[in-house]
Amino acid sequence: MADSAKRPAVVRTAKKKRERAPKVRPEKVETFSTDNLAFANLVKLITRDVNEKYGRYVCNFTPRYSKETIIKFLTHPEQHEKELRNAVRYVYNASPHFRRLILYFAGLSDLAYVVSPYRIDPGTANPRTTGLNYRKVLNQLSIMNIKVEFAKVLEICLKEDVFYGTFWVSEDSIMIQQLPSDWCAIPSVEGSVCNVSFDFSYFDTHLNCLQNYPPEFKAKYERYRQDMTHKRWIELDAPLSFAVKCNCDILDYAIPPFAGILPEIFDIENYKQIKMDGAALENYAMLAMYIPYENGEFGIDYKKARGIWENLDSVLPEQVGSVLTPMELEKFSFEKTHNSDEDTVTEAEQSLFTAAGVSSLLFNNAKAQITGSLAQQCA
Repeated sequence: MADSAKRPAVVRTAKKKRERAPKVRPEKVETFSTDNLAFANLVKLITRDVNEKYGRYVCNFTPRYSKETIIKFLTHPEQHEKELRNAVRYVYNASPHFRRLILYFAGLSDLAYVVSPYRIDPGTANPRTTGLNYRKVLNQLSIMNIKVEFAKVLEICLKEDVFYGTFWVSEDSIMIQQLPSDWCAIPSVEGSVCNVSFDFSYFDTHLNCLQNYPPEFKAKYERYRQDMTHKRWIELDAPLSFAVKCNCDILDYAIPPFAGILPEIFDIENYKQIKMDGAALENYAMLAMYIPYENGEFGIDYKKARGIWENLDSVLPEQVGSVLTPMELEKFSFEKTHNSDEDTVTEAEQSLFTAAGVSSLLFNNAKAQITGSLAQQCA
C-alpha cells in the first residue's frame, strides 16, 4: 500500500489516430464480354464461301426457252424433268404474271397450327406429365419457325413440284437447307413422308460445297468414293432429310403444277412484242417524191430531180424516209379499222388467269375490272 502510494499517478490518454487519405479506387469500366451473355444456340447455315474463286458471284445460267420448246417438254415430262424445272425457274424470274401467281397461291395459307393432345386417357393420365409434354411440343414448334421456313417450302413446291430439304438442328433453333433438286430423287415413302436419295457425284464437281452440308453428307460421300458405281445414289437419313411433293399422285418424276400455263405466258410476251412493234412503226413516216410523166416523157430531168431529192433526204429526221419514184405509191395497212379494237394483251392475260383457276380481278386486270363494275351496276 505504501509503495503504491509513492508512485505517481499515471494518466492515460487516448492516442490520436493518424488520419490517412482515403484510397481512391480506379473506376471499374464495364467491358462488353460475350462470356457473360446467354446467347441462344442458333444454327448458322453457310450458303457459300465468298473468299473462294467465283464464290461471290455464283452464275447459274438459265437458257431462254420458246413456246415451242415448252410444248415439246410437256409432251414427255418424264424425259424432260430437269428442263421443265429450269424453264419454270426462268419464267418465274422473267414474268411478273407468273411470279405473282405463285406468290398468291403460296400466301393463301397462314401456316397456323393447333396442338391437340392425342391418345391420352383423361382418367389415367398424369396432369403434370401431360402438361410438361405439351409445353415441350409447343417449344419445339416455336423454334422451328414454321411460318418462315415452311413458307419457303410451299413456294418451291408450287414452282417446281418438289422441295428436297435437310434439317439443321440445335437446342434453340431449327433451319431447313434446300438440297439441289437436279441431284435428288424420291426412293420411298415413310410415315406418309417422302424420303430423299442424293446423287453424291454432285460433290465431284462441287467439293468446296461439301463443308456447307450436315456431317451425314461427308460420311456418305466417303462411302460413295469407295464404290462410285453402286453407291452413287444413297438414301439420306429420315426424318432429318425429307421431300415435300405437290403432285403426290406422281412420285416417279417431278412436274411443276403450273407447267401447263407456260405457253400462255409466252403468248402474253409475244402480244406485247407485237404491240411494241406496232407502236414503233407509228413513229415512222415516208415521203414520196414523184417525177411527172406525160406524153411518154419525164417532166423534169433525172439528174435535177435526184439532186432535189438528195437535198430533201439530207434534212429529214431519222424516223422519216424518202423515195424518188416515177410511179404512184399506195399504202396497204393491216390495222383494224373498227372502233371496238380488242386488246390482245389483255385477252392473253385473262386467258392465263382463267387457265390457272383464279380471277384476274386479283391481279389488277383492267378489262376484268370494267366488266366486274358493270355487272355490279346491273345487279
